[in-house]
Amino acid sequence: MLSTEQKGVAWGMAGAAVMSFGVVALSVGVFPAPTVADEPGARLAFALRWQLLPLLALLYGIAWLARYRFFHAHAIHGDNPPDDRALMAGRAYLENTTEQLLLAFIAHMALAVLLPVNWLQLIPALAVWFTICRVLFRLGYAHGAPARAFGFAGTFYATIIAIVIALAFALFG
Repeated sequence: MLSTEQKGVAWGMAGAAVMSFGVVALSVGVFPAPTVADEPGARLAFALRWQLLPLLALLYGIAWLARYRFFHAHAIHGDNPPDDRALMAGRAYLENTTEQLLLAFIAHMALAVLLPVNWLQLIPALAVWFTICRVLFRLGYAHGAPARAFGFAGTFYATIIAIVIALAFALFG
């Protein structure tokens, strides 16, 4: 039997899965295709511009942690006292965002060179979704696993979908 907390996490994950598929479907099926030359350099340049949004999530995590350590004497030396919940949450956000951004960045770059040019609008949609979900993850972190589940799963599932799409185009064109 699942605990109340586990059920909350499951609901957050399910909602994020539905929304992640929705973002992908809407971006390809409804959003207009960008005007991008159909050559690798132009495709990569287009995708790289959009990676600045997810990069802001990482920048925020680094800046938050640096500010926190500066203003808290017990943390300024780089120590990680286990009883400092705010510090632990900030470090967990930064670590998870770094991991998720690495996967998303590689997936987005693969999509940039593998997708048909009329599907490239998927990349900005994924970048915006990633950023929104990282904000939700951070805001929910202090309120427990159910509150952060949607944000975590939204970034993770969208990246899994991006990887699957990239693999499908790499293998089957």
